[in-house]
Amino acid sequence: MSPAHPPRRVNVPSFVLCALVLGCVTALRADPVQHLVLFQFKPGTTPAELRRVYEGFDALIAGTPGCIGFQWGRNNSPEGLAKGFTHGFIITFESLEARDKYMGARNHDEFREIVLPRLADVFALDLSVPRVPEAAEPGRVHHLVFFKFKPDAPKAKIDEINAAFAQLPRRVAGLLSFQAGPNNLDGDYNKGFSHGYLLTFVNDRARGDYLIAVAAANGDERARALVPLRVVP
Repeated sequence: MSPAHPPRRVNVPSFVLCALVLGCVTALRADPVQHLVLFQFKPGTTPAELRRVYEGFDALIAGTPGCIGFQWGRNNSPEGLAKGFTHGFIITFESLEARDKYMGARNHDEFREIVLPRLADVFALDLSVPRVPEAAEPGRVHHLVFFKFKPDAPKAKIDEINAAFAQLPRRVAGLLSFQAGPNNLDGDYNKGFSHGYLLTFVNDRARGDYLIAVAAANGDERARALVPLRVVP
């Protein structure tokens, strides 16, 4: 997302965490970084408290050098696989160096003091991408997928599943972009998940067609890692 565009809110269709095997990709340090964050707020969090979090996040991003994109929204997936996560945030940095400065900045620590007391759970996973993605327009659907390596997964199986997953989106009309990569964020917030995907669809129907294709090709177990987001004004 270009700095010239204001942050856009997104509705986050399904947060799903699953144990799958994936191939690894080496990230270049100069590549842009997608910082993917999921929040589950504590029961009883008021609209005013949510508003303070949103405003705090907006202020944090606006004051962060090297942040070139920001979209967020609520989960609206019909899958029921969100593991309790209700909000998703996609922050794009121009490089790993910019991401690292953001993580260590004072205003980031100040924002954590606002949001962490209101959270029941948080998930974060970062991936490097070859180029800066364009900001999704209102009505588009972001679909986030997180995978975890099985300890005993043979390399041949990893390569097979990785190749099959990479081919699936190309068979579904309405897929606007496909980004993927291994996690490069240190810490425990990734909950052991090692690989992330960010797919952007033209609308909910295209996302639904994709889910059908995944289920048909891979079965329910492999379809359990899906996380979409519908962009709204």
